[in-house]
Amino acid sequence: SSRSTSGPCRVPWRQTRFLQASSYIMVNVLARCAFFFALPLPTQSHIPGRLARNVVKARNSSTSFFSRASRSFRELATNTEEDNARSRDPICTIHKVPDDNDGIDEITEHDLVLSYGSDGNTRSIAIPNVAGWMSTVRCVGELPSSCRAAEVVADIQDCPACPCEQDAASPLDFPYNQKFWQFIEPSCSKKPAEGGHPMHILHVGISIGAFVTYASNNCHGSQNDIIDLDPRTVNLSKQYLGGKWDKELVMSCEQGTRELLRLKAAGNQQPYDIIVLDTYDSTPQVPELCRDINFARDAHELLNDGGCLLANLWERSWGNEFDTVFGHDGSVSLGANAYKWCKTQTSQQQQQQQQ
Repeated sequence: SSRSTSGPCRVPWRQTRFLQASSYIMVNVLARCAFFFALPLPTQSHIPGRLARNVVKARNSSTSFFSRASRSFRELATNTEEDNARSRDPICTIHKVPDDNDGIDEITEHDLVLSYGSDGNTRSIAIPNVAGWMSTVRCVGELPSSCRAAEVVADIQDCPACPCEQDAASPLDFPYNQKFWQFIEPSCSKKPAEGGHPMHILHVGISIGAFVTYASNNCHGSQNDIIDLDPRTVNLSKQYLGGKWDKELVMSCEQGTRELLRLKAAGNQQPYDIIVLDTYDSTPQVPELCRDINFARDAHELLNDGGCLLANLWERSWGNEFDTVFGHDGSVSLGANAYKWCKTQTSQQQQQQQQ
């Protein structure tokens, strides 16, 4: 697959509930030690995402640390029990791509496990020993009997048949995706007389394709394009998880946006109303190439006037370059770590002056 010489833009993956629960126990113990022995707490970069956010908030409030940490632990314990109750059985395991010795830990260098839910007609993808389930999608109808296999293959084409049509009525899996949809949906519902038009949306990082497919199914008449580095997840989503979109660019963040800008300059690419950024690496962080000043400028140029960049950011500081390009006034938190930056007349003038 095509990749940048300066680094990858990797697709997102989710940490396992087990590791998160274990980390909660560890931090709860460390918190008590810190209280009695004045030990420093772990930094946020060493703690899984949601845990880190809760601990950092609690640490900044000495009067309520223990109550918040305990509440966070109880919440995760409940989620862990629910997740364990949703058992999954493997359909097939797709071997990793041989290491190219570039020193970068990419998703392509790990096995992928495609599974179905034994409690219903669902599909999931996991990265064993590194991260948990990326997400889960619900498919229409009953589980096909052909799904009940457990093969280890070198190529996705060798996986057993297990077709899926995503259930468009099934709710989105993650709160930040729900916030994205709450922002996008009103524009999808506008009639031409109300200034509406078919939405043009770019998705940078698709995970298992749940959100892009949901938008394609529910934002009628919309065009949904994707940029994603790993061809395995792109093909898995299309063949086994009901993934649906229009144009696809299987390449890194900066390669994808530059290619779209080239097509735009040639008159072969319409600008976008929305760009959705949802991509994480194993750190877990949004890769640098997907949030640096060059990507921010490319995203700004690819948007319509008034178009918006939506981003899933565990750390608000990862959006600093978006502030630089779009302006602080254009930044709004949608909640659940979902943020938006919109292209304004002011930000457009600033970018023109810098060119």
